Amino acid sequence: MLRHFDAAEVTVGPVMRASQLLTDPFLIGRQSLVGMPDPGAGVLPMHNVVPRLSHTPGGLCDAAPALGQHTRELLGELGLSPDDIETLFQEGVAA
Repeated sequence: MLRHFDAAEVTVGPVMRASQLLTDPFLIGRQSLVGMPDPGAGVLPMHNVVPRLSHTPGGLCDAAPALGQHTRELLGELGLSPDDIETLFQEGVAA
């Protein structure tokens, strides 16, 4: 089947299950997935940066922040005092 696409110079690839992506030799070779540490789940596979350029390839450095991880900092930058921020947390408004 793929020979028809090859003959027509059409770029194609297989449809895979998520579990197959982790063991596919092509994806492994291209470093399409990278393991990112997550405090709650261990190491999670994430899609790498696209495109990866030869002189400035980029890369992932951190997993997404936890829910509310930066709330105090952001509320402070918005001008709320530490006491006001603490009140929001105590009242369940902020998390």
